[in-house]
Amino acid sequence: MKEIGATLRKRREELGYTLEEMSNKTRISVAQLNALEEGDLEFFKDDLSYVRYFVRFYCQALYLDFEPMRDQLSQDLEQFTQTLSIKAIQEREQMQSSIEKKISRASGTIKKEKKKIDYSLISLLAVIAVMVVCLGVVLFRAVPQWLSSDNEPEPSFPVADVTPQPSEEAEPTPEILQESSPLTVTMVQGDPSTYEIRGWREQESITLRVTFGQDTWIRVYENDVATDNPASATYHANESIEITRSAVSDLKLTIHFGIVLNNVIELNGQQVELDPSVASQTRGQRINFVLKGD
Repeated sequence: MKEIGATLRKRREELGYTLEEMSNKTRISVAQLNALEEGDLEFFKDDLSYVRYFVRFYCQALYLDFEPMRDQLSQDLEQFTQTLSIKAIQEREQMQSSIEKKISRASGTIKKEKKKIDYSLISLLAVIAVMVVCLGVVLFRAVPQWLSSDNEPEPSFPVADVTPQPSEEAEPTPEILQESSPLTVTMVQGDPSTYEIRGWREQESITLRVTFGQDTWIRVYENDVATDNPASATYHANESIEITRSAVSDLKLTIHFGIVLNNVIELNGQQVELDPSVASQTRGQRINFVLKGD
């Protein structure tokens, strides 16, 4: 990306334009243009899917041919994505190692404490021993009386027929027979990017499955907070991801797509019909799903 950025900067300077002038011309911010010329992909790590568009559009504004840069840009983006994934894995491994060390230290402390003599336990065992002895004495005196009473005839009582009649058998209530209604997805009026999910039950498992129709980058947000479950990355055609959460009122799940076109979204196995204006997007688009009660 450094080589591509240098080419862009050189061409801009040859044409005599400043970054501010190119920003007004392309509607791309000065900070973004500067990051492109510096080859700084870290600047775009939250929106990598835009980089290809920015470079192509910047080339058009500078009267440069984008095609010679296409393969190099793809390689740079792929390498940077892999670097981000490796970094995330290393961070998780370090965290796991730290947790294991803390558990190990805690286990050592517990073992040391076990070596101490527990006098309260000894006292409890002594009390139990005394109670057992007392109980043995009582049983020794009472057993002969119980044996003598067993020889006395037992009084007879009439036996009543308590067989339940057919009418007395419990019938299943409508609530038991009634099946839960299927989930429904409804677009919020006036906002084709936001959809309300109804018909769910508290703590029911809700799964959004995305099957990709082409290579695209995504990021998932839960209540507007970015999450790595699933990981933010560029996914390829025919790959799929699943976002599973327990249903709670007003839970908001957001999927930020680099490209929406040709992707299929399913809710608990049922395909979600997106508004055509959103389903045909070939640039960055956020789609929100909000759990609403009746």
